[in-house]
Amino acid sequence: MNFKLNNTISNEINTLIIGIPEHFKSVRAH
Repeated sequence: MNFKLNNTISNEINTLIIGIPEHFKSVRAH
């Protein structure tokens, strides 16, 4: 249970780390 929770949090953090730069790239492209 605890491991699953930590894994979910890690996935969320990874999504943010990858997603935020991609978001700024798309904003700059406009």
